[in-house]
Amino acid sequence: MKKILFIVFLCISSITANAQLLWKISGNGLDNQSYIFGTHHVAPLSICDSIKGFDKAFKETKQLYGELDMSFVNDLSIMQKMQSAMMMPKDKDYNDLFTEEEYKQIDDACKKYMNIGLDMLKMMKPMAIASQIAVIMSSRHFPDLAKGEQLDIEMQNRARKAGMPVKGLETVEYQTNLMFNMPLETQARYLLDTVKSEKDAEITTKNLADAYMKQDLEKLEDIFRKEEMKDDVEFTKLLVNDRNHNWVEQMKKIMPELPAFFVVGAGHLPGEEGVIELLKKEGFKLEPVW
Repeated sequence: MKKILFIVFLCISSITANAQLLWKISGNGLDNQSYIFGTHHVAPLSICDSIKGFDKAFKETKQLYGELDMSFVNDLSIMQKMQSAMMMPKDKDYNDLFTEEEYKQIDDACKKYMNIGLDMLKMMKPMAIASQIAVIMSSRHFPDLAKGEQLDIEMQNRARKAGMPVKGLETVEYQTNLMFNMPLETQARYLLDTVKSEKDAEITTKNLADAYMKQDLEKLEDIFRKEEMKDDVEFTKLLVNDRNHNWVEQMKKIMPELPAFFVVGAGHLPGEEGVIELLKKEGFKLEPVW
């Protein structure tokens, strides 16, 4: 479960206990400040209302960057490519990846969280199933989540209504390759880990949800990095740290052109390799917005 949590909180200097989800970026020659906001991809929109300076910060910017430009969900050709990338190769089968006992464990989890057995889902790659289970598991801890509401998409819709251009720090192709084109054996291990650690995962997803709604980045870092990612350095480097460095390099070029509002998973913000600390090392001033 430790790897799959990144997909949910994906699919986040030291941070104090008073840390926030919204940070102002200034200095280093910028004429106008930009902002970065950490999301939880299944959290309710009400989190924005709990930050008094949120609307003011949003109005001060002229463009919005998410991890992805989420308008791709309306592009049939892109969605078809994504769905294709999530499908198992024709020469591979779940019986090649799991024992009979492991297959049953996964089947039970699919029925519990997705109301459908593995026999009906095994055309999908293990990572696709693992991420769906994790999302459903995590969404149960947000009682205010409106049906069909997705924080990242709603933020981009708000920006478009305000006449702001919306762009992505990454492409759909990049994220799809990152998630679904890793070796099937690796994906199988992550799926089995998700299922076997179900009880611990339920507790962890609840703790993540609570920490996020309290805007406690220190707690998020403690759960997400120290507890969940410490034993897989390569996974953390690939899905977290490398992406943080890539984003900061882009942000350095984006912010001088127009003040920007960046929206990324909160798990990318804290820590020595987090976006906040990396921006500070580049000479920018980062201040929490209350």
